Amino acid sequence: MKKLSVVLLVALCALVQPAKAVEPIYEVGAEVVSAYIWRGMYNGGLAIQPSATIGFATDNVEFTVNAWANIGASDWKFQEFTPELDLSLNLSLWGAQLGLIHYYYGGERFFNWGRPGDVEGWDFNDEDGSGSQTEIQLGYDFGYFHEYSQLAINWYSIVGGMDHAANNLIISGRCFSSYLEIAYTLPLPLDISLEVALGITPWQSMYTDYEGKGALNNVSARLDVPIEIGSIELDIFAQGMINTYSMENGNLFITADTDNKYLQRLNGCIGVGIWF
Repeated sequence: MKKLSVVLLVALCALVQPAKAVEPIYEVGAEVVSAYIWRGMYNGGLAIQPSATIGFATDNVEFTVNAWANIGASDWKFQEFTPELDLSLNLSLWGAQLGLIHYYYGGERFFNWGRPGDVEGWDFNDEDGSGSQTEIQLGYDFGYFHEYSQLAINWYSIVGGMDHAANNLIISGRCFSSYLEIAYTLPLPLDISLEVALGITPWQSMYTDYEGKGALNNVSARLDVPIEIGSIELDIFAQGMINTYSMENGNLFITADTDNKYLQRLNGCIGVGIWF
């Protein structure tokens, strides 16, 4: 009986233990990049990319809100100031990743999804819907189990905004442009890390300019060298990327006067970030 009482007492103490403290998350900073490349696509040259994140974390749960922008070299001249601005909500539950991302590329309203399927009311080339997209993310980060198991798998799908193929200006149904990425981060000495990633678009999508079918559109590697100076962290990085979709000798590189992210198949950039 005494042994049973001890067991019950221990179990009761475990149940009434105070919950783990909630840790706040806050980070602000910016990166300067020689080129804006994303998921196998070249999106422009020299740019500043500021970012701000707030949220909270416990042992098993993390929630963050992030605002990120890309201000390209043409925007610095204020000739046509339309920087990209992205807002995201991110939830991690025991390693499972859930995300909601809204991309804004300019236009009259920040949240503008247009009228899919209404051909007369949709101008394929103006801001009525083309100025924003909304995407969902589902994934899993195996680093939750161990710091050396830095494998992450993520699926992204556009569910709102301009995401329709056009044939002679006739708008088709929503494409649900999707992207599957498998990434592994290899920790190196001196806190240096090397991330390698493989990205696939499974069907006709914006990643192939709404042509063809699925494609292996991103094979990339990124090397990060962090430098801590008090409470400030510098991050020097280099990234290379290959997009194998319809790769030909004539589209490995493109020149600035033919700036088309769907044509270039071999990308790369260097950059530096500062974070507080």
